[in-house]
Amino acid sequence: KQQFKELLLDANAGYYFPESIRRAELSLFIDQTFDAIHRLFFSSKNVLSRESRLDFIEIFYLFLELKLIEWLQPDSVSLTCKDGIDTGAVTGTALFILLKWMNGHPWGAAERDHLHFMLYAPALIIRERVILPERFHRMLSALRTLENIHREFGAEHFAKITQEAFSRIFTTSLLQAHVVVR
Repeated sequence: KQQFKELLLDANAGYYFPESIRRAELSLFIDQTFDAIHRLFFSSKNVLSRESRLDFIEIFYLFLELKLIEWLQPDSVSLTCKDGIDTGAVTGTALFILLKWMNGHPWGAAERDHLHFMLYAPALIIRERVILPERFHRMLSALRTLENIHREFGAEHFAKITQEAFSRIFTTSLLQAHVVVR
């Protein structure tokens, strides 16, 4: 965790945060979020396998994206990559799933169809190919970690424990966002 935190805070490591985000706030967010993720999704295990460490990173990125939205309060958000096909599609899909699970809202056919569209349509329509397997598998592995806890506790209790775990980290009602497909 310490090594990952150092990379996140090092401007030369590839991470850039606007000056409006104070380093002390970012550092505190990282510590609190690392602790919450480690406790909730990894049972505070002393040693994580390589795959679990990668899942930890992916899950952290989801909460970091939400925190950046909370801090910056943008009018719109686009989770994208070079051409909006692979990283953007899996990131948006994973965030959609996390928010749905965190709020305990039931899934309907429209949400499942929308999720499939978000995930598969860009690569199929623009590049006539599937999503890059490494990005897809990273997302899938992280979601499997979240899903295991979701299934273990049940949808309603999962929503409650995740809200409790992250409520002191997020100061707005962003985590209670009602995700709908229209």
